[in-house]
Amino acid sequence: LGIGFVFEPRLSREETWNKRVEELSRFKHEHGHCNVREDDTSNPGLGKWVSYIRRSHRLAKQGKREKGKRLSDERIAQLKAIGFVFELKEEMEMKRYRDGVELLKEFLTTQGHCCVPTFYASNPFFGLCVEDMRKEYRKYAAGKDCSLGKDVLNELTSMGFLSEENLFGPASTQMNNAQHQQSGRETLQLQQQQQQQPHGQDQDQDEKHMIEMQQHQSEIECSHSIQ
Repeated sequence: LGIGFVFEPRLSREETWNKRVEELSRFKHEHGHCNVREDDTSNPGLGKWVSYIRRSHRLAKQGKREKGKRLSDERIAQLKAIGFVFELKEEMEMKRYRDGVELLKEFLTTQGHCCVPTFYASNPFFGLCVEDMRKEYRKYAAGKDCSLGKDVLNELTSMGFLSEENLFGPASTQMNNAQHQQSGRETLQLQQQQQQQPHGQDQDQDEKHMIEMQQHQSEIECSHSIQ
């Protein structure tokens, strides 16, 4: 004590757990994932703790871990809530979905919809990824477990993914009705523009406006019928 040595009380298991979860949450915020390397010197001990958690969870699933030493459902849910992936295979799958979402945003911007063909000639891997996301998103809509993470689900929902299938019932119907209302407003604007044209314009100009309105309405109806 005379040389200034400070005794720090040993943390309880609960305190150690909370400390590691907090450290892991900060790591996820900074790096976008929870895959801490065991030799990461900026987070001493965290990488080995992550490896231990994954190994323990894998053994428990294989029935090789005593019940008293398994992670509780509450702790598993706590880790999943911050984006922790227990199997690296799942992490690779999540990366594939996240990359797919970014490509889907570009597709939506250029094509105006999310109906990517399963066998998409321009990017076959992208087409297959979207098809897998469809299957998982349908599970999510049905209240079943799916492999899509919360971030991916939020991104897909914000893009109107599979809105044409009316998966969420009345809420989706309301969204479709809103789209029809928007279409109606835009058609009305075209009509008003037509009425404001000088009376001396020829018939060709009138027909041009009518064709524009018909094409616009057809595009809206087509977007709802694509599966």
